Amino acid sequence: MPNKYNEIMSRVTVTSDMHERIIDNIRRADLDPKGYRLQQLFRHNKRAMSIAVCFLLLLTGAFVTTQNLHQSETVQPIEQVPGPVLGVPYITEYPSVQELATGIGFEVKEVTQIPFQVRQTDYSSVSGEMAQIHYSGADNSLMFRMSPGNNDISGDYKQYNDTKTISLKDERVTIKGNGGKYELAIWQSNGFSYCLSTEKGISEKDLMLTVQSVQ
Repeated sequence: MPNKYNEIMSRVTVTSDMHERIIDNIRRADLDPKGYRLQQLFRHNKRAMSIAVCFLLLLTGAFVTTQNLHQSETVQPIEQVPGPVLGVPYITEYPSVQELATGIGFEVKEVTQIPFQVRQTDYSSVSGEMAQIHYSGADNSLMFRMSPGNNDISGDYKQYNDTKTISLKDERVTIKGNGGKYELAIWQSNGFSYCLSTEKGISEKDLMLTVQSVQ
């Protein structure tokens, strides 16, 4: 057997080129098992690492965008311009119409005909400029207001379906209500503004009789 091996090996001829290729292949070969495992691990995790890098870039971009938005949304302080401050209207009560007139500085008229039985009458002024008298009954109530000027002093901003303007002597009275029942009457006379308002609607006739009774 050794003779056969020696005979075969004696016929094998290795040229210098073949020798160089063999040595070069040995050098390139990765004979370290640990290194081979690291290469394989890197190949398997290469995709996961790429995804992680992309996610990190997205987070960085979102953070920068959020910071820019916060900066752009920062509310700049508004410079306050000096000016008049509107006060809250105050009510002053009086025991009688005479004392109300004295306190407010002009003669205050009264309602002499009211379409329900009056149980209580209250006299007051609003911010020292407008006189008001409140008539209370068992089933209804009425507010009478009077103030110098030509303005709507009712303070009633409700929407009404029925609105009429009626001529009464030298004045024009605007009445408002719903379904044939009226709750509000507004008019001006001799430099003063007037208003009548009821808690519950009454007929046009009763409201106009009430307006005519103001004296």
